[in-house]
Order: sequence, then C-alpha cells, then structure tokens
Amino acid sequence: MFEWQTIAVGVIILAAAFYTGRMAWMRLRSFRKSRGAVGESACGGCETIKKPAVTERTVFVEIDRSGSRSSSRRR
Repeated sequence: MFEWQTIAVGVIILAAAFYTGRMAWMRLRSFRKSRGAVGESACGGCETIKKPAVTERTVFVEIDRSGSRSSSRRR
C-alpha cells in the first residue's frame, strides 16, 4: 500500500500547492479597488496629500579634488 515516504511527499506537495495558491490569491486581491468613499483612490486617499514643491537643488557633500593634490605634493 502506501509507504511513509509517499505520504510525506504528498503532504509536502499539498503544502506547496496551498502556499502557491495563497500567494496567487493575495496577488490577485491586490488589484481590486478598495471600498472607500466616492472619489477616493484605491489606496484610500493618497491623492489628497500634496508633495512639497522642489524649488532648489540641495548639495549634501562637495568634494574638492584640487586641494587634495596640492597637499600631497607638499610632503
């Protein structure tokens, strides 16, 4: 009849099929529009948040290579 190895393989295959099916179901569910108020986006109103306007470019680090060459030549 069935040996313990056949049963173990069957359980592993069922677990893998369940996991794959669950991942596919969660992926498909993510495409549905959420049930919110009329006019809200699918994420629940992210469009109402305004992003700050970029007015100027910020320089965080400025490296001057000419200074490092002159200091190494002095030694």
